This record gives sequence, C-alpha cells and structure tokens, in this order.
Amino acid sequence: MKFAIGNLGCKVNSYEAQGIARLMEQAGWEKVEEEAQADALILLTCCVTNTAAQKTRQHYHGWRKQHPSAVIVLAGCYVQIAHEELTDVDILVGSNHRLEIPDLIAQFLQNRQPICRVSSVDRQFEELQVDAFEDQTRGFLKIQDGCDQYCAYCIIPFARGHERSLHPDAVIAQAKQLAKVHHEIVLTGIHTGRYGKEYGVSL
Repeated sequence: MKFAIGNLGCKVNSYEAQGIARLMEQAGWEKVEEEAQADALILLTCCVTNTAAQKTRQHYHGWRKQHPSAVIVLAGCYVQIAHEELTDVDILVGSNHRLEIPDLIAQFLQNRQPICRVSSVDRQFEELQVDAFEDQTRGFLKIQDGCDQYCAYCIIPFARGHERSLHPDAVIAQAKQLAKVHHEIVLTGIHTGRYGKEYGVSL
C-alpha cells in the first residue's frame, strides 16, 4: 500500500508531516510523491487565515475528484476548529491523535466508515520522531506547541491548545539524530519564546 502526504502552512506542519510519514512507513506503507499512485492521501491543514482554510477545502475537493478511491485524511489546525463542517471526509484528526493515523487508516479500510478523532487539546506534548528531512539542507525540530496568549485577532490557541514543550532530554536526543544528516537544525514551534516553562528552562 502506498501513501502521499502534504502540508499547508507553517514549519510545524512540515515537521509533523515528516513524523507522520515515518509512522506510516513503520506500519508498512510506502511513501510516493505522485498522488495518483497513492492508496491514502494525508494533508496537514492550516487555519491561520481565511485563505489558508480555503486552500485546505480546495485541496480536499481536488483530491476527492481526482482520486475517488483513495483514503483521504485531513489532520491538524483546520480540522480542530471546523471538523463539524467536514462531513464527507474519510478520516479527520485534530491537533491530538496524530500518532494514531496509521491505525485509523487501517480501521477505515476494514469498515469504510468515516472516522473523526477530534478532542480538546490536552497539555501533553505529542512527540513525533523525525530522523531526516528528504532533499532539504536544514532539519526542523518541533520543540513547542500551543499558545496561551489568546490575542483577539488570532485563532491559533483554539486550534493548537495550551502551551506545552518537548522535554529537554528529548530535544537533545532528536537534535543529535538530525545532526547526523543535516548541518543546520531549525527549532520550531507555535510560540518558541515560551519553550520549557513547565520544566523551568527557557531558550
């Protein structure tokens, strides 16, 4: 079985897409670049602007029209805030439960019933493992997620939930792994300046 994966929006989505791809490969799936070859299509969504949300919808409808037999998974920010509007998608995954995506696809292939895994975003950091970024000089490492600022103009706290950080030991371990492949590592997050407050550390 083959899958293709894409992402809209920020470098955090890029990191998460790479982590999900690794999970899929560990589950026995083969990653392909050509969407037409894929049995499953996965999209990390964005909602930071109305344009980003519109691109998510356009991307999905294009996939459904061009690849009607593929399993389609939408995950991430736009799903977290608008899953009730996405009634015809095979699998919806909010800002939690990314680690479950291979199992959710397997479940869908068994019974062909739509799946929605969206819940309130908890304070636990969902750790994805990324060994390398293909065809990229830089490696990205997500060290922080969420935001507690609740600015009047910003939807991100509702889409990403409360601030939470990757444990410092895990940051070092993942950085060492990425350094085997990449000469430069970019630390990324939703609000990186707030990294590590729960551990008493900061950048």
